[in-house]
Amino acid sequence: MKKVWSLWLALSLFSLMFASAAFGEKAGGGGGGKAGTTLNASVTAEGYRVKKMTYDWSIAKSVNIERPVVERSKPFTLAYTLKATRTLISETEQTGVRGVVTVTNGGAKPTENLKIVAFLENVPGASATVIPSEPLAPGQTKSYPVSMVFAGSSSSSYKLVAQVTITNHSGSLGIPKGPTPKQGGIKIPASAMIESVDASAVINDAAVCPTGFTCTPNKPATWTLNQSGDISYSMTVTNSSAPAKSLFALVNTARLTENTSGEQRSASKTVLIFTGCGCTGP
Repeated sequence: MKKVWSLWLALSLFSLMFASAAFGEKAGGGGGGKAGTTLNASVTAEGYRVKKMTYDWSIAKSVNIERPVVERSKPFTLAYTLKATRTLISETEQTGVRGVVTVTNGGAKPTENLKIVAFLENVPGASATVIPSEPLAPGQTKSYPVSMVFAGSSSSSYKLVAQVTITNHSGSLGIPKGPTPKQGGIKIPASAMIESVDASAVINDAAVCPTGFTCTPNKPATWTLNQSGDISYSMTVTNSSAPAKSLFALVNTARLTENTSGEQRSASKTVLIFTGCGCTGP
C-alpha cells in the first residue's frame, strides 16, 4: 500500500510539472512576447466664418519722352508714371471648425501606425484624417491641426470627436486602439472675419543704363500698394562719355509682386537716346 501511494504521488507531481511547463509556453509565446505603450490625448477647437476676398493686379508704365536728345554733359530729366490696378476677382464665404489634437506617448515604446480621425457628431462629411509621418517617441507630446469645412449655422452647437489610435497599445497589440477626446459647445460665429488674398503688392523698378551714361532716379525704386494707384518719379540721364551721332537704349522695368501668391506682373519702357551731332555753333 505504501508503494502504491508513493507511485501515485510521483505521477501527480510529474503531471503538475508538465502542465505548468505547457501553460508557461503557451502564455509566453515561447518568449516572443512584445510590450506595448499608452496614449493620452486632448482636443481644442473653435468654429469660424470667413469671407475670402481674392484680388488680382496689373501694371502699366509710361514716360513723357521716348526719343530724347542727350548731348555730352547736358543732363536730361525723364518723367515716368506707373499705373497699378487692383481688381477683386472673387468673394466667397466659408464656415467650418478647426482645432488641434494633442497626443502624448505615455509608455516606454515608440508608437506604431499613429492615426487621428477627427469628425463632427451628426454632421455627415465633416471629418479630417491625420496620419503622421513619424512615430511619437516615449514621453513625446505633439499637436496636430485639424480642419473641416461644412455649411454651419450660428444657431447650432457642434461636438468635435477625435479618435486617436495606434496598433501597439498595451493590452491590444495589433489592434487599433487609443483615446477618444471630445469637445462640445462649438459655435459658428454670426459675422465673418475677412481673409484677403493678394490684397497688397510690392513694386520694384530698375533701369539698365546704357554705357557712357549715368541714370539717377529722384526717389527709391520700391513701393508697397494696398489699393490701385499711380506712382510718378523722375530720372536724370547724363551723357558722360557716349559718342555723338549715336542711339542708345535705356530700358526701364517695373516688376509687381502680389503679396500672398507671389505671382508677378511686369511693365517695361524703352527710351531711345540720341546723343546729338556734337556740333558747335559758329
